Amino acid sequence: MALHEFITATLLDIQRGVQNAIDTARTEKLHGAINPSWRDMAGAAVHDVQKVQFDIAVTVSDKNSVGAKSGISVLGLKLGVDGASTGESSHESRIQFTVPVVPPTTVIESPSDV
Repeated sequence: MALHEFITATLLDIQRGVQNAIDTARTEKLHGAINPSWRDMAGAAVHDVQKVQFDIAVTVSDKNSVGAKSGISVLGLKLGVDGASTGESSHESRIQFTVPVVPPTTVIESPSDV
């Protein structure tokens, strides 16, 4: 999987997961709140931002075959042999970074709004 695909899928899955949990809690009329906020997201403040930290093992691979592309891929397990013979060199390293996000919230009315 390409690095950008992994990052995209991870961030979207987090957002979808939080939203799904909020929606399910509402549907099931559960008590409490998931990621509560006392204002709508138009009034989001710095403390509403949460950080998603990535610590990714990546491999940079250079295959010696016609039409092959070089690039950065998220390290995965590959088991088995397909019988093909190709020249390949790879280098593994780690990338660490943080992406700030504002996840979906459950808006809570303050007592003064009731």
